[in-house]
Amino acid sequence: MTIQPFKTKYSADYAEYEQSKKDGTFPEKYPDYITLGYEFNPSPYANTVYEVSTGKMVVNTDSKASNQHSAYNGLILRKFVKDDWKDFNNYNLKADNCYPYLRYAEVLMTYVEAKNEMGQCTQDDLDKTINLIRERAYRETGIAYPRVEVQSQEALRKIIRMDRRSEFAFEGIRYRDLLRWRIAEKSHNKSMYYLNRAWSNSANWNGLTGSESNIELSQDFITLLKNWDEGNYPIGGIPTIDENGLPNLAPMETAGYITTFYKMSFDPKKNYLWPIPANDILVNGNLTHAYFNDFKVVCTKIIPLVPTVFLDTVHVWNRKNILEVINYQ
Repeated sequence: MTIQPFKTKYSADYAEYEQSKKDGTFPEKYPDYITLGYEFNPSPYANTVYEVSTGKMVVNTDSKASNQHSAYNGLILRKFVKDDWKDFNNYNLKADNCYPYLRYAEVLMTYVEAKNEMGQCTQDDLDKTINLIRERAYRETGIAYPRVEVQSQEALRKIIRMDRRSEFAFEGIRYRDLLRWRIAEKSHNKSMYYLNRAWSNSANWNGLTGSESNIELSQDFITLLKNWDEGNYPIGGIPTIDENGLPNLAPMETAGYITTFYKMSFDPKKNYLWPIPANDILVNGNLTHAYFNDFKVVCTKIIPLVPTVFLDTVHVWNRKNILEVINYQ
């Protein structure tokens, strides 16, 4: 699980969820909605949340109802978070988590991507890779996982790219994937968004609106409340996804639910590859600062047994490894 889940009023058991916080059964019935000892509830109406240790409702620091500086995107991370985290400063300056360098899931996803790009992906390949990962994600949830079935190369490419984005979120490989697929100029020449910075303007707001509110609410905050009421929190709806698995959030900004944080910039003529270190050029005069496609052609000529599609699939931007292969040849 990557993102900490939360309930909305549209959940079928929402009334029972709220009642459990009153009768003290919340930790037993809804453990998935607890993080680090507190209920996670980003609702802009929720000025208090359940505290497990006391069984009481306390000020909610993860909501715009009572905290101006709650999560800027309305979400918090669940992945790698442990309830029994040891304090870094008091634990010999050692990290409590063992961060994965390479997960087996990435091996499987890289394999099925290569098979699809070569036009050789079978149902057996899908079941041994992407479907195996999906089954693990849905295990013990009581929900049947969405099994991927053989379809066109383009359709599978979109599914594989979207699954890599969700499976490996916050693991430091997304940017390399975008470089490898040569779509970084599409993903990184657009806005980065966060929620409208409006909040209730008081940690003592009573959570009501109109004449029942104990303070005057700004129009921007009322828009945020409307987003929650419509069940579209935090970004304001479901974005369209293009053939590369990239979402279009511009309509949500137009509707006023999110706002531009900053505009990214990516130059495809120079940003796909890092410069070759000067020392390597001095050692090997055959090396030049070629653009990405030229570099791929050079690799293919030097390593004739390696198909171009594989060079598309492996991490070709890792110059150290490629240069070692070139020098060896």
